[in-house]
Amino acid sequence: MAETMFALYFPYCLQRLQSGPDAGRYVLLNRRYQPLGQDTAASLRPDARQPTPLDIPQMTPALARLLSFDARDDLDAIYLYKSADTPRADEIHWESYSARLALLANLAAGPTGKK
Repeated sequence: MAETMFALYFPYCLQRLQSGPDAGRYVLLNRRYQPLGQDTAASLRPDARQPTPLDIPQMTPALARLLSFDARDDLDAIYLYKSADTPRADEIHWESYSARLALLANLAAGPTGKK
């Protein structure tokens, strides 16, 4: 199935890792629940790039509510848009998603937690 640039390269979810050395850090996932830029088949290849987990030190339930399309304060999975919809469907959805992306883009984040 051919994917659009949006489905593969734009963030759908911030997923907090639950175990291992990166527990508590986040990965950005696309609509296929894969790291940005990957589809399911590509992520199964041995040479597939692994996502770099990000520290987002200022993540709080209040910030999660602002980033979440449905204002949830869940820190484990933050969805930027509703799975049944696409932000590209209309101007209102696009503006709402764009505002969440702008907030996300301005967070201090990185492998070391520094901006």
